[in-house]
Amino acid sequence: MRSTDLPPGPGGTGPGGGISTGAAEVFEGGGADRVWNFFKGKGLSDIAVSGIMGNAQQESGFNPTIAHSESIQGKPAKFIGIFQWDNKGSGDRWGRLVKWAQKKGLNPESLDTQLKWTWEELSGPEALSLREIKKAQSPEEAAQIWYEKYERASHGLPQRQSYAKGFYTKYKGKLPKAITDLSQSRLPSLPPTNTYP
Repeated sequence: MRSTDLPPGPGGTGPGGGISTGAAEVFEGGGADRVWNFFKGKGLSDIAVSGIMGNAQQESGFNPTIAHSESIQGKPAKFIGIFQWDNKGSGDRWGRLVKWAQKKGLNPESLDTQLKWTWEELSGPEALSLREIKKAQSPEEAAQIWYEKYERASHGLPQRQSYAKGFYTKYKGKLPKAITDLSQSRLPSLPPTNTYP
Protein backbone atom coordinates (compact mmCIF):
# COMPACT_ATOMS: atom_id res chain seq x y z
CA MET A 1 0.00 0.00 0.00
CA ARG A 2 1.27 3.46 -0.76
CA SER A 3 0.98 6.10 1.92
CA THR A 4 -0.94 8.26 -0.57
CA ASP A 5 -3.78 5.71 -0.45
CA LEU A 6 -4.57 6.73 3.11
CA PRO A 7 -5.13 10.00 4.94
CA PRO A 8 -1.88 11.68 6.00
CA GLY A 9 -0.81 11.37 9.61
CA PRO A 10 1.95 10.31 11.92
CA GLY A 11 3.48 6.91 12.11
CA GLY A 12 2.91 5.62 15.55
CA THR A 13 4.71 5.22 18.75
CA GLY A 14 4.24 4.26 22.32
CA PRO A 15 0.80 4.65 23.62
CA GLY A 16 -0.55 6.12 20.46
CA GLY A 17 1.32 8.47 18.21
CA GLY A 18 4.35 10.59 17.70
CA ILE A 19 7.01 10.21 15.04
CA SER A 20 6.40 10.24 11.33
CA THR A 21 7.94 7.21 9.70
CA GLY A 22 6.62 6.92 6.17
CA ALA A 23 6.90 3.19 6.89
CA ALA A 24 3.85 2.36 4.80
CA GLU A 25 6.10 3.06 1.81
CA VAL A 26 8.91 0.89 3.19
CA PHE A 27 6.56 -2.10 3.16
CA GLU A 28 4.91 -1.17 -0.14
CA GLY A 29 2.31 -3.81 -0.93
CA GLY A 30 3.62 -5.97 1.88
CA GLY A 31 2.93 -4.83 5.42
CA ALA A 32 -0.73 -3.95 5.08
CA ASP A 33 -1.40 -6.93 2.81
CA ARG A 34 0.30 -9.29 5.26
CA VAL A 35 -1.74 -7.97 8.19
CA TRP A 36 -4.97 -8.26 6.16
CA ASN A 37 -4.17 -11.81 5.05
CA PHE A 38 -3.11 -12.91 8.52
CA PHE A 39 -6.21 -11.74 10.40
CA LYS A 40 -8.63 -12.64 7.60
CA GLY A 41 -7.02 -16.09 7.62
CA LYS A 42 -7.92 -16.30 11.32
CA GLY A 43 -11.57 -15.72 10.42
CA LEU A 44 -11.98 -12.08 11.45
CA SER A 45 -14.42 -9.85 9.61
CA ASP A 46 -13.40 -7.13 7.17
CA ILE A 47 -14.54 -4.58 9.76
CA ALA A 48 -12.44 -6.08 12.57
CA VAL A 49 -9.31 -6.39 10.44
CA SER A 50 -9.67 -2.82 9.18
CA GLY A 51 -9.82 -1.58 12.78
CA ILE A 52 -6.66 -3.50 13.65
CA MET A 53 -4.93 -2.15 10.55
CA GLY A 54 -5.92 1.43 11.37
CA ASN A 55 -4.13 1.06 14.68
CA ALA A 56 -1.07 -0.60 13.11
CA GLN A 57 -0.79 2.27 10.63
CA GLN A 58 -0.92 4.81 13.46
CA GLU A 59 1.44 2.91 15.76
CA SER A 60 4.16 1.86 13.32
CA GLY A 61 3.17 2.31 9.68
CA PHE A 62 3.40 -1.54 9.56
CA ASN A 63 7.12 -1.36 10.30
CA PRO A 64 7.99 -4.22 12.70
CA THR A 65 11.42 -2.80 13.55
CA ILE A 66 10.38 0.71 14.56
CA ALA A 67 11.22 1.69 18.13
CA HIS A 68 10.28 4.80 20.03
CA SER A 69 11.34 6.09 23.43
CA GLU A 70 9.46 8.54 25.58
CA SER A 71 8.93 9.42 29.19
CA ILE A 72 5.73 8.29 30.88
CA GLN A 73 5.03 9.64 34.32
CA GLY A 74 8.67 10.64 34.58
CA LYS A 75 10.01 7.16 33.78
CA PRO A 76 11.79 6.18 30.54
CA ALA A 77 9.84 3.79 28.35
CA LYS A 78 10.47 2.15 25.00
CA PHE A 79 7.93 0.88 22.53
CA ILE A 80 8.82 -1.51 19.73
CA GLY A 81 7.21 -3.22 16.76
CA ILE A 82 4.03 -3.07 14.71
CA PHE A 83 1.84 -2.45 17.77
CA GLN A 84 4.53 -0.65 19.78
CA TRP A 85 4.74 -3.12 22.67
CA ASP A 86 6.31 -1.69 25.82
CA ASN A 87 9.87 -2.75 26.61
CA LYS A 88 10.73 -2.66 30.30
CA GLY A 89 12.66 -5.94 30.58
CA SER A 90 11.68 -9.59 30.42
CA GLY A 91 8.31 -9.06 32.16
CA ASP A 92 6.87 -6.57 29.65
CA ARG A 93 4.91 -7.27 26.46
CA TRP A 94 7.90 -6.80 24.10
CA GLY A 95 10.09 -8.89 26.41
CA ARG A 96 7.49 -11.65 26.39
CA LEU A 97 7.32 -11.49 22.58
CA VAL A 98 11.12 -11.79 22.31
CA LYS A 99 11.25 -14.68 24.81
CA TRP A 100 8.41 -16.50 22.99
CA ALA A 101 10.06 -15.93 19.59
CA GLN A 102 13.44 -17.16 20.82
CA LYS A 103 11.88 -20.36 22.18
CA LYS A 104 10.36 -20.99 18.76
CA GLY A 105 13.48 -20.02 16.81
CA LEU A 106 11.74 -16.99 15.29
CA ASN A 107 12.96 -13.47 14.58
CA PRO A 108 11.12 -11.05 16.91
CA GLU A 109 11.62 -8.24 14.40
CA SER A 110 9.75 -10.12 11.67
CA LEU A 111 6.28 -8.87 10.85
CA ASP A 112 5.10 -12.48 10.62
CA THR A 113 6.44 -13.26 14.10
CA GLN A 114 4.75 -10.17 15.51
CA LEU A 115 1.44 -11.15 13.93
CA LYS A 116 1.74 -14.65 15.40
CA TRP A 117 2.54 -13.12 18.80
CA THR A 118 -0.49 -10.84 18.52
CA TRP A 119 -2.65 -13.91 17.92
CA GLU A 120 -0.95 -15.62 20.87
CA GLU A 121 -1.91 -12.65 23.06
CA LEU A 122 -5.45 -12.60 21.64
CA SER A 123 -5.77 -16.29 22.51
CA GLY A 124 -4.67 -15.64 26.09
CA PRO A 125 -4.30 -12.47 28.16
CA GLU A 126 -5.80 -10.23 25.47
CA ALA A 127 -8.83 -12.45 24.71
CA LEU A 128 -11.23 -9.65 25.67
CA SER A 129 -9.82 -7.54 22.82
CA LEU A 130 -10.62 -10.33 20.36
CA ARG A 131 -14.13 -10.92 21.71
CA GLU A 132 -14.95 -7.22 21.57
CA ILE A 133 -13.51 -6.48 18.12
CA LYS A 134 -15.57 -9.33 16.66
CA LYS A 135 -18.70 -7.40 17.71
CA ALA A 136 -17.71 -4.15 15.93
CA GLN A 137 -20.29 -2.79 13.48
CA SER A 138 -18.02 -0.34 11.65
CA PRO A 139 -14.30 0.07 10.95
CA GLU A 140 -14.28 3.12 13.21
CA GLU A 141 -15.80 1.15 16.08
CA ALA A 142 -13.28 -1.67 15.52
CA ALA A 143 -10.42 0.86 15.60
CA GLN A 144 -11.72 2.27 18.88
CA ILE A 145 -12.04 -1.19 20.44
CA TRP A 146 -8.46 -2.11 19.46
CA TYR A 147 -7.26 1.29 20.67
CA GLU A 148 -8.95 0.90 24.05
CA LYS A 149 -8.66 -2.84 24.70
CA TYR A 150 -5.49 -4.06 22.96
CA GLU A 151 -3.35 -0.95 22.57
CA ARG A 152 -4.61 0.87 25.66
CA ALA A 153 -3.45 4.01 23.88
CA SER A 154 -3.94 7.54 25.10
CA HIS A 155 -4.29 9.59 21.91
CA GLY A 156 -4.68 9.47 18.16
CA LEU A 157 -8.08 7.77 18.01
CA PRO A 158 -9.58 9.94 15.22
CA GLN A 159 -6.58 9.24 12.95
CA ARG A 160 -6.77 5.49 13.67
CA GLN A 161 -10.46 5.54 12.79
CA SER A 162 -9.74 7.42 9.58
CA TYR A 163 -7.08 4.88 8.62
CA ALA A 164 -9.45 2.02 9.48
CA LYS A 165 -12.13 3.45 7.22
CA GLY A 166 -9.56 3.83 4.40
CA PHE A 167 -8.40 0.22 4.80
CA TYR A 168 -11.99 -1.00 4.85
CA THR A 169 -12.68 0.81 1.57
CA LYS A 170 -9.51 -0.63 -0.01
CA TYR A 171 -9.76 -4.23 1.24
CA LYS A 172 -13.46 -4.94 1.80
CA GLY A 173 -14.43 -8.28 0.28
CA LYS A 174 -10.85 -9.37 -0.48
CA LEU A 175 -10.19 -12.95 0.52
CA PRO A 176 -6.94 -13.77 2.30
CA LYS A 177 -4.10 -14.99 0.11
CA ALA A 178 -1.48 -17.53 1.03
CA ILE A 179 1.72 -15.76 2.02
CA THR A 180 5.25 -16.96 2.56
CA ASP A 181 6.03 -17.04 6.28
CA LEU A 182 9.10 -14.92 6.96
CA SER A 183 9.10 -15.27 10.75
CA GLN A 184 12.24 -17.41 10.75
CA SER A 185 14.26 -14.97 8.67
CA ARG A 186 17.24 -13.78 10.64
CA LEU A 187 18.79 -10.40 11.12
CA PRO A 188 22.60 -10.23 11.26
CA SER A 189 22.56 -10.06 15.07
CA LEU A 190 19.94 -9.37 17.70
CA PRO A 191 20.95 -7.80 21.01
CA PRO A 192 19.96 -9.53 24.26
CA THR A 193 16.35 -9.00 25.34
CA ASN A 194 17.14 -6.81 28.31
CA THR A 195 18.99 -4.26 26.16
CA TYR A 196 16.66 -4.28 23.17
CA PRO A 197 16.32 -0.83 21.54
